[in-house]
Amino acid sequence: MAISGSDPVSDLNQALFGIRRPQAGDKRPGDVPSQSTGQSGDTVVFSSAIKEQESVINQIHALPDIRVDYVASIQKALEAGEHHVDGVRIAAGVIRETVLNAVA
Repeated sequence: MAISGSDPVSDLNQALFGIRRPQAGDKRPGDVPSQSTGQSGDTVVFSSAIKEQESVINQIHALPDIRVDYVASIQKALEAGEHHVDGVRIAAGVIRETVLNAVA
């Protein structure tokens, strides 16, 4: 059963990031039609674009969570009194992250 109408999460993703959920019948670039082998069953074929995206995602996940060199430079600047925290920027970041986490 399909329920028609607007999906608020999809609408927000479309507005913020230009992302939309695929619709039935949508074709993606690089899709390869499945070949019939005469056997009963489903066949899955991944396009080269999907394989490339997977490779990039794996490289991103391999990166460290913390940039030690950047953190060290900020610590030195704080100790020297050269770095000042901007409360407005922090609040904006917290709000942005809260909205993004609510969408995800």
